[in-house]
Amino acid sequence: MTTLPLLAEGTPQTKERVLKNFDWLFAKGVSPSGYYYGTLYKEKAEGDFPNKPLGRDLDLVRKNADATYYIFKQFDLMQKMNIPVNDEWKKGNLNAVDAQIKTWEKYGQLGQFVNEQTGELIIGNTSSAGIFTASLCADCKQTGDQKYLKTAEEIGEYYYQNFISKGLSCCGPGDAMQSVELPGVYVNLDTKQVFALDHIKASITKSAGGKVSLALTNTTMYDAKVKLLAESKEQEKIPLGMNAFLNWPKVGCSGWGSKQSSATFAQ
Repeated sequence: MTTLPLLAEGTPQTKERVLKNFDWLFAKGVSPSGYYYGTLYKEKAEGDFPNKPLGRDLDLVRKNADATYYIFKQFDLMQKMNIPVNDEWKKGNLNAVDAQIKTWEKYGQLGQFVNEQTGELIIGNTSSAGIFTASLCADCKQTGDQKYLKTAEEIGEYYYQNFISKGLSCCGPGDAMQSVELPGVYVNLDTKQVFALDHIKASITKSAGGKVSLALTNTTMYDAKVKLLAESKEQEKIPLGMNAFLNWPKVGCSGWGSKQSSATFAQ
């Protein structure tokens, strides 16, 4: 998951290391069941709880769901950056998706922990792998195979009926990784509302002639490059799509508030 921002924002050397990491992952990181290993220590699989007899081969299904989704996102990012995607990488990630589908088809749920060697469900009855529906949707987009979308709908309905509609959720912290993907400043062009998600201050200085102008002030000691997203109410209704942040403008903001930055958007 952490290779996504490194691929998107890193130096040429960093990007090269990301690709080497993919080579390593698909050579060493896939279990016999198709699931990604929970942990590897000195390239030896130890499960998520290596110090517990029961947990030696336990694999948290959320981690496999997170991994498959973020790998699909990186494939999409590579394509947009004109970086070739190795066929072995594609095959390995599809196998990890299919391994989790087998769990769903056999047990009627994705569970919380499986045996990473066999794919056997060990601990179940949670919404831990909720993000797997996103993996399936990304899979459908990549391959064009509608069976993945159908399975996503089935699993989504299961989670809705058994968890969401009852006010329950126990999914994992993968959403925390979606922050390199949030704008630093969001502007609603119709309501003239401004939301600063980064450690900066933002305000509208002018709204006239079909244009909205912003002032940005960085009060921290660190210089920053802030991503900006401005849209109308109608544009809000349209999904941004995968890796949309690549197209957002960036504005440099000097630290200590030493210099005010500005940006202008057409309404």
